[in-house]
Amino acid sequence: LRNFTGIDSVYEAPESAEIHLNGEQLVTNLVQQLLDLLRQNDIIRS
Repeated sequence: LRNFTGIDSVYEAPESAEIHLNGEQLVTNLVQQLLDLLRQNDIIRS
């Protein structure tokens, strides 16, 4: 894959991410954190 981040294009971490998900947590916790952020930003409804 050409120009695909992490394959042949360098990954550049954002300077100020809106969310950081720790992959060592349970998937259910990560999903909840993501849903909370989406709700707080009115991207999805409760």
